[in-house]
Amino acid sequence: ADLAGAEGGLSSTCTVIVDVDEVNDHAPEFSQQQYGPFKLPEDTGIGHVITSFSASDADFNTSDAWLITYALESGNEGQRFGIVQGGQSNIGKLVLRKPLDFDAVSEYGLVVSARNMEDLEEGDYGPSSTTTLSVRLQNVNERPEFPRAAYEVNVSREVQPGTVLMTLQARDPDSVATPVRYRLGNESGSWLSVGATSGEVTVQGRPPAARSYRLQVWAEDGDDPSLFATTYLVVHVAELREPPLLVYSGNYLCTPRREEQAISVTVFHGTRLATLSIDGHPMERRKWKLDQRNDTLAFLSIGLSWVDPGLHQVTIVLREEGDATVILRDTHPVNICTCSSHGKCRIELEPIQGKPTILSTVSTIVGTLAVIGFSLILVLVHLSVTRKQRKKSKRDVSVEAAPLHPSA
Repeated sequence: ADLAGAEGGLSSTCTVIVDVDEVNDHAPEFSQQQYGPFKLPEDTGIGHVITSFSASDADFNTSDAWLITYALESGNEGQRFGIVQGGQSNIGKLVLRKPLDFDAVSEYGLVVSARNMEDLEEGDYGPSSTTTLSVRLQNVNERPEFPRAAYEVNVSREVQPGTVLMTLQARDPDSVATPVRYRLGNESGSWLSVGATSGEVTVQGRPPAARSYRLQVWAEDGDDPSLFATTYLVVHVAELREPPLLVYSGNYLCTPRREEQAISVTVFHGTRLATLSIDGHPMERRKWKLDQRNDTLAFLSIGLSWVDPGLHQVTIVLREEGDATVILRDTHPVNICTCSSHGKCRIELEPIQGKPTILSTVSTIVGTLAVIGFSLILVLVHLSVTRKQRKKSKRDVSVEAAPLHPSA
């Protein structure tokens, strides 16, 4: 009998295995609310590990409730920092992702959060689950900077000594800037110089025979000459030449348009590979056609079938091929007249001031003849009346002279 479990009775034993499931009931905690400041030179290389940190978790070791992931919540302006973790470890490393600039931002306060791989069963993450990593940058003397990799300038071969071609300006990126000193490479010879502090490139003598020069310019830190930047100055030397001139064969065209009619335009003292074009408002340019035959000759004609007669001003511009710069802008007066049957200008003559017209001449002649005719009539009438009076007088005289006869 088992004796109701009393001593001396029958008994047996067994092993009971109880599996307890881990739940995430503990939030990770940092031991400090702030770490640092960690001093970092501004020229530190990308990938540098700034510091390591970790939070603790009371949950079962290596479980998802225990594993922690870290994230930068704020303070990471420009995304310059990052956090890396490895494997089954709760250790995080703060690394540099992008270059630093002490003059832009000198100190960072990086807020780091700690979260479990598994959702928190109860409650929420508290203030102890975040911390701040303070990073303070150290200023480093930086090399000067040129804003451009190369500069170009044009100069005449007749340029006078003392002429300033251009002013170079290098920038010291440090907040407390030191003076920048300039110098030219040895290939500049003796015909150019650069102001050590002004950066002015000045002509010292006559340019050599070459058409172009490529000179290296140095800008050195005033406190540390080992910190420098370089750029290139390309100088194009042009021969002195007379300004271009456009010569026209005439200034008359007739309308409606005749294909054979054109005014020749010749370029004198022009540049090689010159291009001519009509300038002005698009509606005005449509009136004209410019047919360029070569670098020195073009023909100007009417571009529409009809252009109103009158005086027109046509503007022609001259450029070097491949260059938008206008070398010459010339305005030429063009008289548009109506075409005759022979394709020539039919020009109506206007009365000359002070000269008689045909109508006035005819009127004068007719008026003169009328006066003469009227005068002749008066003379004839006068002669007729006079003749009659003379005849009457003769009759009266004859009667008075006749002898008296006695009556019978």
